[in-house]
Amino acid sequence: MQEIPFNEAVAAALDSLLNDRLALLAGAGLSMAPPSSIPSAAAVAAAAKEKYDGTYGTTRAPLPKTVEAQADFFFQRGELATVYFRTLIDQNIFAGRPNEGHFSVADLLLVRGIQTAATTNVDTLIETAGQFLMGQVGVGIDGLAVAALPPDTAPLLKVHGCRVIDPKNMVWAPAQLTADPIAGRIATSEQWLRVRLLDRDLLIIGYWTDWDYLNAVLATALGAVTPTRVIVVDPGDPAAFAAKAPALYALGERATATFQRVNASGSDFLAALRLAFSKSFVRRVLHLGVQDYQDQAGASPDAGWTEPPNLDNDVPLADAPRSRGLRSNSTSS
Repeated sequence: MQEIPFNEAVAAALDSLLNDRLALLAGAGLSMAPPSSIPSAAAVAAAAKEKYDGTYGTTRAPLPKTVEAQADFFFQRGELATVYFRTLIDQNIFAGRPNEGHFSVADLLLVRGIQTAATTNVDTLIETAGQFLMGQVGVGIDGLAVAALPPDTAPLLKVHGCRVIDPKNMVWAPAQLTADPIAGRIATSEQWLRVRLLDRDLLIIGYWTDWDYLNAVLATALGAVTPTRVIVVDPGDPAAFAAKAPALYALGERATATFQRVNASGSDFLAALRLAFSKSFVRRVLHLGVQDYQDQAGASPDAGWTEPPNLDNDVPLADAPRSRGLRSNSTSS
């Protein structure tokens, strides 16, 4: 795994976007960034344990400390959805404000810059961000659902399920992986991902958190996928990524071209990529007018007139300071 600078990684991902090659895998770290601040697995488990142990005291054995062990305990009792999800897990725990990363993913999916995305998150923050952008992100919890989306939709596959689509069957316990309906969902997801990620460039974001045990689902779903290029955005220790997400590390090792890593926040990286993609779009639009300008003015326009203004992701182009000779009613993508 080769370490590369932030700007170089953004440029590489932008090239993949512009050539219709970029796919995305997003994990829990994406939603833990502010202002979303979805809590860690440890915090979720601690709250559930406090409530359970406080209810039963010494009359029952204490609840295990980890989310994985807690979920497995209730799954074996047939009470994962009816007790654990319903009474011990805060019903609003996955609610929050989308962050820059969510808005960037939603925007790039809606304009089909990213044509395939998969996430292990069960929250709906990417979908919520899409609605704020006046668009509907197409989602599904298995390969059949995303394959059935309209052909002009860039799909988001939620391999662990969804808090809204099917809250009773979110994947939290290892034992769920071999039982239906989860086993069947994973099988169709694996088939779909194998085709969609074949010979693609893959951007991996958000897999350094303590929700890492759930990567087992992704490991199964990824099967024998062989991408061309893999870029990992990870603010932690490179060795920690290999240990916490071994299947994703192995996926990078299978890349036929390059396996690279940038030490950065996933939200910051996605925001920079979104801005670079939007500027590229505006630049192409401006260059379409060069020949007309030459025909009417008898000279080439100033080079600066065909470059996009210095904007951020939230400022409409129409509100930006106008360059000399430029007039536009367009907004940034």
